[in-house]
Amino acid sequence: MPGLFIEAEFHAVWKSPEGKLIDLNPRPLKTENILFLPDPNIIYDGNQKNNFRLALTNNPTVSKFLKLHDKIFEFMNRGERKGQYGEVKLNHKDAFEYSLMVEEMAVIQMHMKNVFKPLGIYDPCICGSGKKAKWCHKLKYLELFDYEKP
Repeated sequence: MPGLFIEAEFHAVWKSPEGKLIDLNPRPLKTENILFLPDPNIIYDGNQKNNFRLALTNNPTVSKFLKLHDKIFEFMNRGERKGQYGEVKLNHKDAFEYSLMVEEMAVIQMHMKNVFKPLGIYDPCICGSGKKAKWCHKLKYLELFDYEKP
């Protein structure tokens, strides 16, 4: 969410013959721009890598949101689950622990909508064009986060 946090994801990309890096990973939401930052110090070892997340605000709700993402990653990669991909089977104890985290995430996501202030029609667009939001990306942006159109 713009202004609240940034997130970097570790994954492979395809390099076209022209040298352009292409992200082939499916995304739940359309992403217009992706910045690729190579890091030769991170090596794929067959296990998932946690995303790097950085809060851009001192808001406690944002901090809880990011910490819970880390907690869920640690849970999903604990013990024998570390090397698993696809559907993961959980015993009753782990299923209960996971359900508590999912419930906590749902509550935090509701609070995140209150922390995140949608653009006003005269605010600069988040794309950085310098245009007012109402003339640039506002409609696409509102649809992305399920906010009502003005």
